[in-house]
Amino acid sequence: MPLGENFDAALSILVAHFVKREDRLNFYQAMCGRLCPNGILINTEISFDLNSQEFPLILKNWEAVQSLMGATPESLANLSLQLREMLSVISPIETESLLNQSGIHLPVRFFQAFMISGWYGIKNSQTD
Repeated sequence: MPLGENFDAALSILVAHFVKREDRLNFYQAMCGRLCPNGILINTEISFDLNSQEFPLILKNWEAVQSLMGATPESLANLSLQLREMLSVISPIETESLLNQSGIHLPVRFFQAFMISGWYGIKNSQTD
């Protein structure tokens, strides 16, 4: 969006996991920086603790969903590697921390389906 105009809301739908981990805070800050005071950020992304005990089970379910969507056997065999290295999947705790650091007060996770989570939050008035 052209600079100079701020917005009441910003949406990032299934984009953030494509942003490198080291660039993620800047990504969130750029959106937050374009919000009007008390503007709302809504963000959904693939977010899961890939080192958790639950990951192997959720990965099996994720593979089943991907298979139904037409994934090839080769892509299914590399799914864990894709989540770890090709995408920048981070844990919900890390996502919430980065959202907070970017200027979103108390990000609220309002949605989760398998490894896709969604948050919303209001821009801190101190970050103007």
